[in-house]
Amino acid sequence: MPALCGGVQNTLESMQLTFSATELHLDEFTSDRVTRIVFNGRVLDDSDWDYGSYSDGLFTKCRQLKEVIGCFEGWYLGSGCFENCSLLECAPSLKVKQMGDNIFKNCGSLVNVHLSNGLKSIGSRSFEKCIKLEDLYIPDTVEHIGDGLCCGCTSLKSVHMPNGITELGYEIFRDCIKLSKIYLPNALMKIGARAFENCSNLQSPWIPNGLTEIGERAFVGCKSIKEIWIPESVITIGEGAFDQCTGLIIKGKRGSLAEKYAKYNGFSFVPD
Repeated sequence: MPALCGGVQNTLESMQLTFSATELHLDEFTSDRVTRIVFNGRVLDDSDWDYGSYSDGLFTKCRQLKEVIGCFEGWYLGSGCFENCSLLECAPSLKVKQMGDNIFKNCGSLVNVHLSNGLKSIGSRSFEKCIKLEDLYIPDTVEHIGDGLCCGCTSLKSVHMPNGITELGYEIFRDCIKLSKIYLPNALMKIGARAFENCSNLQSPWIPNGLTEIGERAFVGCKSIKEIWIPESVITIGEGAFDQCTGLIIKGKRGSLAEKYAKYNGFSFVPD
């Protein structure tokens, strides 16, 4: 563990951290008693101030943690950093380049998160089962989003997606039952399996030209989608992609996969 410059003040219910380091490991500070952390510091590389990392599972043992004040700056935020902090309501501002997997997984009290420009990658299931999260703004600098990002976020209503994203992964918005609108990125080429499964309030999304694949059960149970336009660029539509979409009208070019899929699966088809 690198030396910390500054100090740590740890009381029964609060912890204040002031430091400068190349890596941060806080195993010895984790406690079921801590409810509030005030964070003043950076994790930086000695030769390049953009680098440095926060270790995996940093605060995952702080089960009573409700509030983290401050800003996390560095290169990498380790997997499971706040996983299972079910009482966490206020998350810190994140100024990192990469987020690992499961960062806020099972943080059932989390209402909002601020992700800063400069973020490049978000790991899998980072917000899974954040059942009070209503809005999520993903900055346009993000180039990769892992599977199951918001799976089970039952209060999620709106998401800003970066235009440069080319793939929506497995179960990325599964069971987001209050999600009504989403603007899919212009560069999108693949919608993964079960991506929007059981998003029962999702209105007809605009499908960008250039999309090539709609995965298995991608929109199953999306009962509010009444019509959808599928471009000629789509060459694969997985099994059950639109199951339980009662009364769905599929629009597209004559002779396209959209027309063949509609007729084979008993949906109405309207040529554009």
